[in-house]
Amino acid sequence: MEVSVRDLKDQLSEYLRRAEAGEEILVTSYGQAVVRMTGVEQTPTEETEADVIARLRADPRVRAGSGGRVQPGLCPILATPTGGALLSELSSYQKLNEERKEILAAFYHSKRAYAV
Repeated sequence: MEVSVRDLKDQLSEYLRRAEAGEEILVTSYGQAVVRMTGVEQTPTEETEADVIARLRADPRVRAGSGGRVQPGLCPILATPTGGALLSELSSYQKLNEERKEILAAFYHSKRAYAV
C-alpha cells in the first residue's frame, strides 16, 4: 500500500497497526517512494523453567537424572551434535591424562631427590 508523508502524519497510528499486522506500507514524498514500513519480527520471549524442562525432556540426547549426586571420578560421555558418542576420543584423552600424571609425578619426585 502506498501512502504520502502527509497522510502518514495524519493517520500514523492506523498505518503503524497495519505495518505491525504484516502489511507493507510504502511512504511517498512528491510521488517518489522514500520509505518502506513493515512490521518487526517479534523476538521470542524468555523461556520459563517449565519450558526449558519440557524442551530438554523432548530431546532424545538428554536423560533425566535420579536427583542424586554424581559419583566422583565418573566422566560424562561426550557426544557429537548428531548424537554419536566419541568414546574412542575419550579413551585416548584418559590415557594421555594418565601418562601426563605419571610423568609429572616422576618429575616432581626427582626434583625432591635433588633438593635434599
